[in-house]
Amino acid sequence: MIEQRGFSMVEMAMVLVIFSLLMGGMLMPMAAQYRNKRVAETQGKLNAIVETLYGFALGRGRLPCPDIDGDGQEDRSASGRCRRASGDLPWVTLSVDAGDAWGRPWIYRVTGAFADAADGTGCGKTVAGVSFSLCSQGDIQVKDSAGGLVADKLPAIVVSQGENPSASRVERENRDGDRVFVKDVYSDVPGKEFDDQVAWVTSAALKNRMVVAGVLSAP
Repeated sequence: MIEQRGFSMVEMAMVLVIFSLLMGGMLMPMAAQYRNKRVAETQGKLNAIVETLYGFALGRGRLPCPDIDGDGQEDRSASGRCRRASGDLPWVTLSVDAGDAWGRPWIYRVTGAFADAADGTGCGKTVAGVSFSLCSQGDIQVKDSAGGLVADKLPAIVVSQGENPSASRVERENRDGDRVFVKDVYSDVPGKEFDDQVAWVTSAALKNRMVVAGVLSAP
């Protein structure tokens, strides 16, 4: 008679350990693929937003003000100035997606001189219907996590808060409402986590498009 026996507890434990290792090895690449897909989707949205900001300026002669009350519309005072320099992206005003691939609202900051309703001055003349001139400079600065300068004198910037909205010390620079931002590579090092994605409008590109379109002209 052939004796039959089942798995011992030790054998079952070994099987479970091996199964867990195999599943863990499969899940990690899947998680990375999922994140990479969301990062690429968010970057595509950021690129579209920046192009929309350029188009808005061409059509309105200014950049939009931030949304500060959560309705997706830009908020400006009766005098035509932005109520705040920083807030959410006015996605309704721009007719773009309300948030990134994780569904979180975009952080947006603009230099007031590029978004107010007053005619721009500089270069020795007033520019009717445009809030800035060829001599205007933005006041937004971008650095890396070590403090190195990445970009300077920007008119506007847009930030995705990424998969993990819990801000590390580095990421807090993108949420404190001032004019200095951080752009760097992804990091999951404890205390130095960084998964924000950042895009911006440059003064040179904005002015060049305005000149080509005949909205601005050389002095």
